[in-house]
Parts: sequence; structure tokens; C-alpha cells
Amino acid sequence: MDTSLQAIQSTPMAPYIGLMEKMSDQEKVAVATFLVATVPHVKVVEEQSAANNAEIIRQKYRNLKRSPRVEKLMQLREDASKHIDLNDDRTRHILGMDK
Repeated sequence: MDTSLQAIQSTPMAPYIGLMEKMSDQEKVAVATFLVATVPHVKVVEEQSAANNAEIIRQKYRNLKRSPRVEKLMQLREDASKHIDLNDDRTRHILGMDK
């Protein structure tokens, strides 16, 4: 923030620094939106929501390829579940099925 503050102090915005420190976050966003709108040909990148990020991660896991060793372990886990009591919380935890 110090480098950006020094950059602002060398512009005509310098007298407004004290005023901006007293502004609420909502007011600062309004001012920033106005300033960005005055710059021609600027591309604004909006922050992605957490839900959108979660969906991107889900997509990556869907397309993830598992090695044959991992596939065999997953199959063994499924086979073991046929012979044990999956209603027991401790057993489900040990097998990693408590999620």
C-alpha cells in the first residue's frame, strides 16, 4: 500500500487522501467505480464468488484420471464395505467414508 500511496501523492488526487481515509468502504467503492468508468478501454475483472470457485474445483475432480493402483484401492474399499457394518461411526471413519 505504501507504493500506491506514494504514487497517488504525486497526482492531483493528493489533497483527497485524508478525505478518502474517512470514507466508508461503500463510499470508496462508489468512488473507485466512478474513476474506473472514466478510464477508456479499461477491462474490469470481477471477483468470482466462492460458489463459482467450488463448481470449478468439482469440474476438475470429475475430469481427474486415477491411476490403476488408486482404482484398485477404491474397489477394495467397496468390496470391504460389503462384509462390514457400515453403520458403525468408527468403522466409517477408518475407511474414510464419514464425509
